[in-house]
Amino acid sequence: MKVCCKWLASANGILATHAHESDQARRQQLGFGSTEDTRRLLETVQRYAAIVMGARTLIANLAEWLPLMRTGQHLWYIPTQFQQSYQHLLPVLQSCRVVWVSSAVPPGERDSYLPSSFAQLPVTICQDAHARGLNHLLVLGGAQIYQQFLDTHTVTDLEMTFSPLLLARGIPLQLRSTVQLELMEMTQYASEVYVSYRVLNSSIGSEPSGGVGSPG
Repeated sequence: MKVCCKWLASANGILATHAHESDQARRQQLGFGSTEDTRRLLETVQRYAAIVMGARTLIANLAEWLPLMRTGQHLWYIPTQFQQSYQHLLPVLQSCRVVWVSSAVPPGERDSYLPSSFAQLPVTICQDAHARGLNHLLVLGGAQIYQQFLDTHTVTDLEMTFSPLLLARGIPLQLRSTVQLELMEMTQYASEVYVSYRVLNSSIGSEPSGGVGSPG
């Protein structure tokens, strides 16, 4: 199974200036992320059958992602800790292939809800995707979702784009465990740098036939 985390960050590793910031706002206000990075992101998304995006990140970027979600090409896992934070999204995403991942699962909604504590959500999502025959999973944030996947070693690949900015404040990754990486690709376009890594201490196999292990 292949599980990839992909993000855009400043040169000093800041993922966003605040929790509810949209990708579009970052690009417009800070020049944070180029059109080339956007093109590469969309190309990457097409290679994955399932996508993980936290509810707050989706809400901030709904206008950008909703057309793709409505095509039905991907299964979207949307983790959320608070049911009230996504209630207004339910009618909007009714025609989309969505699985809500939450500890608060409404009665009778098991088909579109996946019960999980926040601590166990990476393993729960990977096991569910594997059971559905979806062995390529792309994680698109936000910061807490990235951290949870990396801390449980349920990531096989990382793709990062670094923008030429040093931000004075914002949201960085705050990991509790060490992630060992092998550089696979590094490309400069405009003034940004794209970097791809393979995770050496992942608890899951990177091959499509690989299973999902327990967190390390």
